[in-house]
Amino acid sequence: MTSVEFGYDPQSLLPLVGELHRETANGKQALITGITGQDGSYLAPLLYLQGYDVTGLLRKHPDSSRSRRTGMHPVDQFPYADFAIGDYAYDAFRIFDQTHPDLIFHLAAQPQVGKSFRTAGADSHATGLGVLNILQAVDHFYEPGEVKVYLAGSSEQFGGVPGTIPDVGYNEQIPFNARSPYGAYKTLAFTLGRIFREQGMFVSNGILFNHESPIRGAEFVTRKITYSVAQIALGMQDVIELGNLDAKRDWGFAGDYVDAMRLMMEQDKPSDYVVATGEMHSIRDLLDIAFQQVGIEDWHNRVVSTDKHRRPVEVEWLKGNASRANSELGWTPRVGFEKLIKSMVAHDLELLS
Repeated sequence: MTSVEFGYDPQSLLPLVGELHRETANGKQALITGITGQDGSYLAPLLYLQGYDVTGLLRKHPDSSRSRRTGMHPVDQFPYADFAIGDYAYDAFRIFDQTHPDLIFHLAAQPQVGKSFRTAGADSHATGLGVLNILQAVDHFYEPGEVKVYLAGSSEQFGGVPGTIPDVGYNEQIPFNARSPYGAYKTLAFTLGRIFREQGMFVSNGILFNHESPIRGAEFVTRKITYSVAQIALGMQDVIELGNLDAKRDWGFAGDYVDAMRLMMEQDKPSDYVVATGEMHSIRDLLDIAFQQVGIEDWHNRVVSTDKHRRPVEVEWLKGNASRANSELGWTPRVGFEKLIKSMVAHDLELLS
């Protein structure tokens, strides 16, 4: 269980902000790459409340998420270290030498699947090869098992087989079949993690299926929909342009999923874990819930499906089976799909009002 109980109020689905209080510090250090992303924004306060001193890494780039460090972002209270993607290996060594973390959560990546077809070269560093630099730096500074490393995997590693939907969903035994550069680079990172684990390093791979929240980036379809629905309800927008409305995904709440990350790092032995709800919903289902939240029952004249928003290689469905995480970690998702989407719409309505 996390340190925060989530209720229906949309504000309670946001990460902790403002002043954070903890009873004791445990003297241990946690390092989070990609700390200003959605997952880092939930993970950092959670670790802090458990007594960890948290440091985040931000990429040196004019368009990076450093622009979000305005004093209002949920993780602005935590110290940052800069690293350059072109000198990633050097910076990883430098930062480990300075902070000597006990836990390392590697969350940084270019997470947009569709965009990865256009930016595959640059993404190979951020999403794939950057993991190698992290693991080599760990190998240099630590004895085997002295530090614990979490690598963020993705359901996009599975890819999916059109026309078939397994009743049980994808688990850790299913072979990967990536159908995008993003999925391929995540598979590379996963494989590198296993290789270093076989050499004695504590490396756990979290294969996380889609997870959302009120602070999800507007470039992701869930937040694009909830934000646009709020704009339509307020008379600020007429229609939403989307791609494949029949695509199905296993969507959960980001706050639940980062708690699974924490639990993985509390184990005595590293492993690979699928983190998912085991339920699938279509984009149409998402639209139904979002528009009902603002009192619009028939949304079909408010949504336009266009080819320009479709992926070059479409993945029709992704469904996870988190039975290993359930049994070995004691993890179960607590925020359901309908509650999550309604809370995201409510948050965006408040944001725009």
